[in-house]
Amino acid sequence: MTEPKGVPVDRAAEILGKSQKTILRWIRSGKIPAQKVQVDGHEQWRVDVDNVEHNVRDGTKTDVLKDLLAEKDRRIVDLLAEISTLKTELADFNERLREAHILIGQQEGKLKAEGVKAGFVITQINNKPVTSVEELDKIVKSIKGGIYIEGVYQNGVVAYYAFGL
Repeated sequence: MTEPKGVPVDRAAEILGKSQKTILRWIRSGKIPAQKVQVDGHEQWRVDVDNVEHNVRDGTKTDVLKDLLAEKDRRIVDLLAEISTLKTELADFNERLREAHILIGQQEGKLKAEGVKAGFVITQINNKPVTSVEELDKIVKSIKGGIYIEGVYQNGVVAYYAFGL
């Protein structure tokens, strides 16, 4: 007795990198070539993976689909690495923000008296851009007399404050 043509659904799923459920769905919808055969007195589907031409979305052949899946996996790994980097940057930013709150806290009475509310992010002091806690500290320490603060609240409202030190 000759072996039936094609591979069982579980092997086809492994080759194509899909679940058995997906393979069976594709068989039922006619997206992949398969035939029902008798094996040891039981019916089973056999998939001709050499001639798979799914029409899943764009009619790509199996090897092209495998390449697409591999590329997708690479992109997922890249995205996970990027997420990790962003988490680290966020942790660093939160630490700098905490330092800024401590620094601003030294002037909190003055800022609060001038109407600055929680959530205000300073973008400029005396028309000098502020991009770090160190820069903020340097600018504030160099000011004698009045101070002009420009910034934005978390809701997007831009605000300006001026007062003497």
